[in-house]
Amino acid sequence: QNSPFEEKRLKSIVEPLESGLKDVKETVKGVKDDFQKFCAMNPEDPLCKNFTDQVSQRI
Repeated sequence: QNSPFEEKRLKSIVEPLESGLKDVKETVKGVKDDFQKFCAMNPEDPLCKNFTDQVSQRI
């Protein structure tokens, strides 16, 4: 059992990390969406070909 002080300290460390992680996830999702839009318009782009190949191999 942690003391209230320790709990508070742990919380002050963990909470910013969690919100940072959430920001990162949202950013990654945004980048992925933008990339998919780009590839929808430029399917012949080498970047998109590689990306599509990799994605279809993983699914």
